[in-house]
Amino acid sequence: MSRRDEDRDLVREALRRAGEGAEPPLDALLDAVPRIMLEAERRRAAEARRDVLAASIPVARVAIPRFAAAAVLLVAASVALLWSGTGTSGTGDAVQTVAARSVDTMLLEGNGITEEWLLQAILQPDAEDTP
Repeated sequence: MSRRDEDRDLVREALRRAGEGAEPPLDALLDAVPRIMLEAERRRAAEARRDVLAASIPVARVAIPRFAAAAVLLVAASVALLWSGTGTSGTGDAVQTVAARSVDTMLLEGNGITEEWLLQAILQPDAEDTP
C-alpha cells in the first residue's frame, strides 16, 4: 500500500467518525466570544493608530524641510545682526564683545534694559549707548 492510499484511508476514517458522532459541544465556543470580540477591537485600534501615523508622513515630508529652512534663515539673520555691529574692522573679537555685552547686560545684570534700548540696539548696532 502506498503513502497516498494510506492518506486516503485516514481521511475516509476521519470523515466516517465525524458523521457518526453527536453534535459537538458549543459551550466553549460561546464562552470564548467575548474574548474574541475584545481581541478584534484591540486589533482594529492598533490598525487605526498605524493609519494615523501613516497619514502624518506626507505632512512631515513638507513641514520638516520648511522648518529647517526657517531655522537657517534665523541663524543667518542672527549672524548678520552680530556682524553689522562690528563696524569695518571685521575681527572676531568685536563680534564676541558685542555678543558678550548684550548677553551680560540683558541676562545677567539687567541694568535698566527696556524695550526701547533693545529696539535701538537692534536697529542701530553701532551706537554705544549703554543703559
